[in-house]
Amino acid sequence: MPSSPPPADVAPAEAGPSVTIADERPDPAEVLDLFVAAGYATASDDASLRLLTTALAHSNVIVTARSEGRLVGVARGWSDFAAIAYLADIAVHGQWRHRGIGRALVEAFKETAGGEEIELLLLSRPEADGFYRRLGLEPAPEALQIRSR
Repeated sequence: MPSSPPPADVAPAEAGPSVTIADERPDPAEVLDLFVAAGYATASDDASLRLLTTALAHSNVIVTARSEGRLVGVARGWSDFAAIAYLADIAVHGQWRHRGIGRALVEAFKETAGGEEIELLLLSRPEADGFYRRLGLEPAPEALQIRSR
């Protein structure tokens, strides 16, 4: 598996002065707590933690948003660092939304995954569609999928 580029701290102005965006591997338990706080997971149980631990271990691009050391946002996925990247998860703690953190995470993810030339793909939950469209992502009707059972 190719390694990601060296960590690069990014502190976009819209994320606010108290939030740092960085390329790092967070602890799976703190990511699960964030997913619960963001409404992406219902409980911090052992099965969810095992699944997330494996998902994080096999993701080659992860960026975080922290305030005073506390994880307030995360984006993770995969890239070939040449042509295409897939953004699997993006979550921002409910108390930290509407501050530009989600936008900063997507921008940092794309930069870490290969920069402006990389094509970014994701599957969006219907309630997040407006957020992604405001970032310039467009629907891709040619996409196909096999759903898990």
